[in-house]
Amino acid sequence: MAANPEIFHGDQAAYDALKPINIMKGRQFPDTTAIFTVGSDDVTYVAAAKAVSAAARESGMAVTYYEIPNGGHVGIALNAGLTKGFDVLYPRLGLAP
Repeated sequence: MAANPEIFHGDQAAYDALKPINIMKGRQFPDTTAIFTVGSDDVTYVAAAKAVSAAARESGMAVTYYEIPNGGHVGIALNAGLTKGFDVLYPRLGLAP
């Protein structure tokens, strides 16, 4: 994806520097919980979710990656993704479901 010329004044390197994978590269985030959910049928974003979750894991984050079975990009995937996220965050934040 090309940089937005209005935001980055056409500077592709500045745009790329702000991508999460590039921000995490070579850095460590040991006290960070990261949750990545994606619908298993979302052909556009499954690969991206796997790549970003792998980069997060490499940077020391506690990573949960979850594919919502039969989930596309909206509806089922959104609701199930939020549920999974809360399941992970409740104990991390000292909360009850």
